[in-house]
Amino acid sequence: MIRFLIALSNHLCNDSLKEQNLSIVNFKKHFLELGSLVTITLTTVYFSITALYGEYGLFILFKKQIEEEHLLKYNSKLGMELREWENLTKRISSDYLDLDLLDEQARKILRVARSDEAIFFY
Repeated sequence: MIRFLIALSNHLCNDSLKEQNLSIVNFKKHFLELGSLVTITLTTVYFSITALYGEYGLFILFKKQIEEEHLLKYNSKLGMELREWENLTKRISSDYLDLDLLDEQARKILRVARSDEAIFFY
């Protein structure tokens, strides 16, 4: 009878060991699945945030596009100002300007004359 109880207890222990081994295997399997899921989720979140806010992200792209539009407007404004200054420079050059007229206007506006000249204001 004792042998029967020992055999029965060994059999029950073996069954419980098998169940424990199965539960450990199931636990490892579920743990690996959960770990893989968490890793994939964190990787996806990381790349999504990097795609939006990273050094080459979409928000930086939009900011650079707005800055580019602003600089293009500023460049066209400076181009117009440059053409205006080139026109003014050309108009006061000796090829374009009548020096006698300039001398007459300068004397009239600045009221400058040499000592041997007479100026009549009208």
